Amino acid sequence: MQAFASHLEALGWRDGQNVSIDYRYADGDTKRLDVLAAEIVAAKPDLIFAPPEPAALAVRRVTKHIPIVFAIASDPVGSGLAASLSHPEGNATGLSNLNVELSAKRLQLLKDLSPAIERVAVLVNSNVKNTMLQFNLAREAGEKLGLKLLMVDVPTRADLERGFDAIVAKHVDGLVILADPLLFTQRQWIAERARNARLVSIAAFAEYPSAGGLAAYAVDFPAQFRRAAVFVDKILKGTRPSDLPIEQAVRLELVINIKTANVLGLTIPQSILLRADRVIE
Repeated sequence: MQAFASHLEALGWRDGQNVSIDYRYADGDTKRLDVLAAEIVAAKPDLIFAPPEPAALAVRRVTKHIPIVFAIASDPVGSGLAASLSHPEGNATGLSNLNVELSAKRLQLLKDLSPAIERVAVLVNSNVKNTMLQFNLAREAGEKLGLKLLMVDVPTRADLERGFDAIVAKHVDGLVILADPLLFTQRQWIAERARNARLVSIAAFAEYPSAGGLAAYAVDFPAQFRRAAVFVDKILKGTRPSDLPIEQAVRLELVINIKTANVLGLTIPQSILLRADRVIE
């Protein structure tokens, strides 16, 4: 959000001067989104910036008229946010983060990091449609790689606790953390539990290794948010959301945490280190 606000200011929009920004947070709890969306729409803003797909969908259920900009939607067409990428139609537009398409790639990277792994747990929020799409593609990729995938449904923080207990009990050796608001906000806790359980893990958000996780292959969130500010700027100046094509991810990052690899007793292949955009030592 700092990246978004600073770039919006660079475009000439200063909070408290020529624009007023009212922030609302669900703190990773998707069940709160409908209530927040109703409150926001009732205030009749000129535009609603709802970065993740679940938030944008919650707002879209309440209004078909107020412009909506999203920054990290996994599947904006499949979820019903837009008619197509090139012609969104309706009142929502923004950027896609490609997380559905990247699900198979993350499994391949996990296998490259630790060729001996066989059983992989995948953290999923069944209340969020795009995480289920991500899991289905990952499962298809897993079969080709000889991996057995265990879906662990964690729609709430309490479910996350129980889910990790199940992962440990079933002697899983790999972990994939899909793109989901709850999993993002709990990334440090997940990273610690994954290390303690000696799991080779990879996430769908680049902030995971910085929180102590092993690896991530994901879009650069700050870059997405900066680009989303351009959409907001154009709409505030009169462009209709339906006239702004949805853009694909600005930048993809492969991030590796060497410290965590050392804790796991894992030697990162040189081929992966050479491909990595960031290495945390």
